[in-house]
Amino acid sequence: MFAPRQQLSAQYLVFGRFAVLIIAVLVGLCGDCFGQPNETPQPTSKNTAATTGDEAARVRRLIEQLDAPKLADRTQAEEELNKLGPGILPLLPPTDLLPSLGSKQAVQRVRIRLEHEAARLSIAASRLTATGQYSALALARLIEQQTGNRITLSKAISERSETLKVDWQARTFWDAIVDLEQSGIELTFVADRGEFEFAPARKPASAGQATVQDALRLQAGPVTTMPVGKDQRLYRCPITLTAEPRLRPLFLRFAARDFRLSAPDSTGWGPFDPEAKVEIPLGDGGREAQVELKFQGPLQVPPSVVLNGEARLLVAAAEHPIEFSKWQTARGVARRRGGVTVALANVIVKPAGNGRSSAVLEAHVSYDAQVQAFESHQTWIFHNKVYLLTPDGRRMAPNDGMESLFQNQGSVGVEYRFKDLPVAAGDWKFVYLAPTLLIEVPVKLNDLRVQLSTPD
Repeated sequence: MFAPRQQLSAQYLVFGRFAVLIIAVLVGLCGDCFGQPNETPQPTSKNTAATTGDEAARVRRLIEQLDAPKLADRTQAEEELNKLGPGILPLLPPTDLLPSLGSKQAVQRVRIRLEHEAARLSIAASRLTATGQYSALALARLIEQQTGNRITLSKAISERSETLKVDWQARTFWDAIVDLEQSGIELTFVADRGEFEFAPARKPASAGQATVQDALRLQAGPVTTMPVGKDQRLYRCPITLTAEPRLRPLFLRFAARDFRLSAPDSTGWGPFDPEAKVEIPLGDGGREAQVELKFQGPLQVPPSVVLNGEARLLVAAAEHPIEFSKWQTARGVARRRGGVTVALANVIVKPAGNGRSSAVLEAHVSYDAQVQAFESHQTWIFHNKVYLLTPDGRRMAPNDGMESLFQNQGSVGVEYRFKDLPVAAGDWKFVYLAPTLLIEVPVKLNDLRVQLSTPD
């Protein structure tokens, strides 16, 4: 049986002597290279707003037009569906309900195209617009509302009464966080909860060089060194990667030979073990990780060094909530979003005394065969977030564990357990967050200047 959610932990595979240290559980990053912030636009209302009745009717008409006698009409219908954008993905019918092979294939092409567009938009940097004085709580709510990045407050921050002045006009999420850090608040990752929170700012003794690219903030260094042999040194370069909280990375892969540390304008020094290949399954813990890269360089330490390299990150994107109202009586009910179907195969609710109850929900999750790459990394499906949602927006995650029931090609069965539920829980919603696409994101470091500590 699969371990309960609370017991899940990240593991890593290291081949050869190349050392990789994972301090937190989850890495999130995106973008083609680290440097100046990308100007990728945020999703517009066309992409993200709830679909209207008129739009739903238009999608139905275009779906019917996919079976028109004339090729020109069929082609026009497919082009119009693509122009409507990712917001219509929930309106696309399952292909097995369509009348002809041609319409099945056309809808599938549209779904794949729009899912890729939605995924591209989801890994762009979030942006914030706000002007005025705000409490920390009000800022956290505003940030979640505008970006989808959920942030809690530490006890110390929640007890503060002062407000913060902001002036953000399409400010990127990480630039806004830097502004707050200058005002005495920093964003910290709480590994045991897998959450970010606002806490009092604290200046580290020796900060590394920070840079922002799209939805990722990266901090490298300071590089430490120690002699190895008579004419060489071991150079250790720590890297901290922090993604926007809304992102869901799965695996980080790189080869040791893909990274080089060097003095500026030099050819660079190779890794400690050039044959090492690394794959890190990132689990369900958070959005921050620290890795340590090791290089073998000259005994004479240069005045400064730069880091170059490339890795690839697998990200679960285009995440959609699948909701079950009146979940206590939803046994046998199935819901579908995009290429994902979630069915509540069984729901058991038992009284626990004092007006409380416990519940066990058996969910069967299946992905369409055409959703490629899900099959080879199926264990991540067990980490999809589920929760009970109260009418006022509070979430209750499974607080009595979870376990795997079965796993086969394209589908899994998982049992989620809740305890100490109030009577009102029957009116809550059961929500399953389902990514509908996996994207492999290239991660490139181009001449990132890194601080050197005093040589040993």
